[in-house]
Amino acid sequence: MYEEDEILTIREVAKYLKMNERSIYKLAHQGLIPTVKIASQWRFRKNLIDAWLESQMATAAMNYLSDASAENVSVHSLLKPEGINTNLAGKRKEEVLRELADLMVKVHCIRDGNRFLREILNRERLCTTAIQKGVAMPHPRRNGNQFVKSPALVYGCSKKGVDFGSLDGEPTHLFFMLCARQDSLHLKIMATINNLLSSAELRDELIAATSADDVINIIRREEGVREES
Repeated sequence: MYEEDEILTIREVAKYLKMNERSIYKLAHQGLIPTVKIASQWRFRKNLIDAWLESQMATAAMNYLSDASAENVSVHSLLKPEGINTNLAGKRKEEVLRELADLMVKVHCIRDGNRFLREILNRERLCTTAIQKGVAMPHPRRNGNQFVKSPALVYGCSKKGVDFGSLDGEPTHLFFMLCARQDSLHLKIMATINNLLSSAELRDELIAATSADDVINIIRREEGVREES
């Protein structure tokens, strides 16, 4: 067994992930796996590899759910007007996460707000929750049964955008912070949001929205259109 913060070689990562070394080398060379080159040798931190693997599996699950049962989750019904901030003040990642976490504590009565924020920050340090196209979905790394009794979702928008470490290098504008008791429901919510925000026009509308009611109505309308199609 490897230690959580152990530094691994390509051979060790290949063995750990049950992949061949050439595939790991290609991923490293293309910048598709968290690594650093030291004296012409690729080195990997195990906890970052774990986070990367978790992210890859979550993405695969979201894609599957987007084509299957994700439509059973209604995003607009999970949002509450008091859990929406259409003009986040934070200019840096941590500031935005604090604003959103404060909303979660206030609106959804999150148990132990300080611990919840720590979990959010720790998850983000492992691997960004930005999913490209200006969208991020911050959440605790583990399931949320220690924090909530029912699914919790808040929304925030940064008009100017924030550097959130998105893989496409673009600033992030739209933030959906979520927490659910069951991992399956957690993934369904993420898949629904991911599918919903595939429309550039919808993303632009949300960025331009100036009130909580506008946000909910935009999402409700889009979900209604998708149900009919």
